[in-house]
Amino acid sequence: MNRLINQYIPFFSLVISLFACMACTRIEEKRFLFETELTVQQRFPIYEAFSPMRMHIHHDYLILIQAFNPYSPVDHFYQAYRLSDLEYAGSFGRRGRGPDEWLNPDFVLPSSASPFLYLCEMSSRQPTAVIHKMAIDSLAQLTEIGSFSVEKGNCVMSRPVIRDDSLLVFDEFTPDIRALRVHHLLEERPVVTWKYETSVSPNQYYLDENRGFLRANDSGVIFIYAHKNMIDFMDWELKLKKRLNYQKGKPIMHENPLENKIYYAPSFLGEHFLYAFFFDMSENERKTKNTLHLALEVFDMHGTPVYRYTFSEPTPTAFTVDERTFTLYGYQENGSMEDFISVYHLPGLKEYLQNR
Repeated sequence: MNRLINQYIPFFSLVISLFACMACTRIEEKRFLFETELTVQQRFPIYEAFSPMRMHIHHDYLILIQAFNPYSPVDHFYQAYRLSDLEYAGSFGRRGRGPDEWLNPDFVLPSSASPFLYLCEMSSRQPTAVIHKMAIDSLAQLTEIGSFSVEKGNCVMSRPVIRDDSLLVFDEFTPDIRALRVHHLLEERPVVTWKYETSVSPNQYYLDENRGFLRANDSGVIFIYAHKNMIDFMDWELKLKKRLNYQKGKPIMHENPLENKIYYAPSFLGEHFLYAFFFDMSENERKTKNTLHLALEVFDMHGTPVYRYTFSEPTPTAFTVDERTFTLYGYQENGSMEDFISVYHLPGLKEYLQNR
C-alpha cells in the first residue's frame, strides 16, 4: 500500500503545482475600489536648463537626475530641492573621471527608511558597476560612506534596487539574455536569476512582448510587463507569489514600434503601494487623438487594485511619490527653456491604509 502511495506522490505533486500555477495566472477583471481626477496643487520651477530623467525622494529632499546629454550646458547630473519649501538646494555629480565626477550615473533605490543615498556609476563600457553609499547634509553636500562593486558583465543594469546593504536586484538585457538578477553583496552566494522568454531577435528588444520594468522594495520584487496588462509579484528569491493577469488576448506586435499597444509606462514602488501609469492605445493613436492623458493605477502590496487616478492635463513623464504625505511630484517637459515640477495630492490612500 505504501509503495502504491509513493508511486502516486509525484503525480499528485504535479497536479497540485498545476492548480497553483493556474491560480497565479488566471485572467482577472481589473476593478478599482475608487477613482478620482487629479489637479495640480502647486508648481515650482526647475533650476537651469535641466531635464530630469528620474526622480527620487530622500528624506527631506526631492532629487532629480538628468539623462546624459553631451550637448547640455549643465555640467552636473543631480539637483536637490527641499521638500519643506520646494526651493532649490544645490547640485552635485559633475561630468568627468575625477573625484566627485561621473560618467553615467543613476539612482540605486533603497528602502524608504534607509539613512543613505545610493548612487551608481555604470558606464556601458565597463564590466563592473560601482555603487556608492552616500550621506547628504542640510546643504545638499555629499559624503561617501562606502562603496560596492558589482560584476555586471556586458549587460545594461536597469532600475537597480538595494536592500539592507546586502542584496541588489536589477533588470538586465543583452543580445542573448533577458533576466532579473539578485546579487548578494556581502557574502559569496550564488546569484539568483529569473530569465524570461524572448519572442524576438536581439535587435528587436523593444518589440518583445515579455519586456517589462523592474520595481522592488523590502518586501519583494515586482515585474511590470510593458506590452501586457499583467504584473508579477515575487519574493527576493524571484519566486512568483502572485500574478495580476488582465490580459484578454495576446497583444499584436507590429514591426513598427509606434504601432504597438503599450500598456504600462513609468511607475514607482513605495513601501505601501505600486503606482503605475497605464494606457491602452498606441503612439500613433495618441498622436491622432492628440492626447497624453494616462491613468495612474495604484495597487497595494497584496496586488489589490485600490485607486485609479486620472489627470486634468498631460500626465508626467517622470514622477515619484512621497508616501509620508501621499504627494506626487511629476515632470512633464513643456518644450520651453524653463520647466516645472508639478505637485499633486493623492487622496484616499492614507484612509485606505488606516481602514485595513
